[in-house]
Amino acid sequence: MKSIVSGFRKFSNGSNKVLTVISDTVMAALVITVALQIFARYLFGVYFAWTEETSRYLMFWAVLLGAAKALQVDAHPKVTFISEGLIKGKGTHICRILASVASAIFYIILIIYGWKFSMMNLSQLSLSLRFPMTFIFIAMPVGGFFLLVNTIVDILRELGSLGVRSLKEGEEE
Repeated sequence: MKSIVSGFRKFSNGSNKVLTVISDTVMAALVITVALQIFARYLFGVYFAWTEETSRYLMFWAVLLGAAKALQVDAHPKVTFISEGLIKGKGTHICRILASVASAIFYIILIIYGWKFSMMNLSQLSLSLRFPMTFIFIAMPVGGFFLLVNTIVDILRELGSLGVRSLKEGEEE
């Protein structure tokens, strides 16, 4: 069991490195596209139709990848009234596990239906870029995958906090 958990944590660390590179690249492209749109329109009076569409699609990717990145570093806002206010001790960890399991179910649904939606749009092209919409909508299962991986790591961490020996952080075989 320890080797499975250790292997999953290594996989998670590796996938989060990939996530960081992709999300940073998407954000940089978004900033450059929007800056180009602003400067071209207000300084030169030129309008590029493709910048608006590109920034919209990059924002879609940035939100889904950024959510996974925020989950990795525990930056999502949380309502902790019940888990930390009313419940004490091991109940706190159990409450966090239940919330994470509910989130994991949602991410699995996002992956499955995001994939189906992406494949339904194989032949659809964007208006100005003439870019296949599948590459835009595939952000849903990709983002869902990274969210799911980070949620599973959270569940393993909480189980380790409950005293499940083979799941405690830092324990190796």
